Amino acid sequence: MKFSYVFLASYSLLFAGCEGEGEGATDVGLSTFEQVETLDRLKNELEILQWENSRLALKVINVDGHQLVRDKTTGLWHHDVNRVPFTGRALESHANGSPKGEASFLKGGQDGMSRFWYESGARREESQWFANRRHGFFRRWDEAGKLIESKEFKNGELVDVIMERR
Repeated sequence: MKFSYVFLASYSLLFAGCEGEGEGATDVGLSTFEQVETLDRLKNELEILQWENSRLALKVINVDGHQLVRDKTTGLWHHDVNRVPFTGRALESHANGSPKGEASFLKGGQDGMSRFWYESGARREESQWFANRRHGFFRRWDEAGKLIESKEFKNGELVDVIMERR
């Protein structure tokens, strides 16, 4: 008799625990099959974007930064004596061959990352640009590689001085 009460109590608990699995149950997300399909689709999209990016990189003009000239009236950068605003990437090297600097330009204005290095190869400065204005983070390091300055800009305006060490 005791056994039947224990059996009946556990049987009722079993069904009570299963309650709510029907209409009122919460959504658990995508099935494994749907997740695999989504992952495959995203991998294919990534491959296409990487291929497109590699093709576009071939079209970027790289010039020696010493050949760029800044127009005093417009503030735009031109390649040598061309009067067409420069679009591409300017690169400079130290006498020992190590990189000195690189900057990206779009229609004569700085646009993208700008990086500079010490002759030793240590990072000196890094900044982000959009439409010829600082937009994003600006960082500066000393020759030992310690960060000495970090600021945030938005549309050319200083937003925050994150760190400044003298």
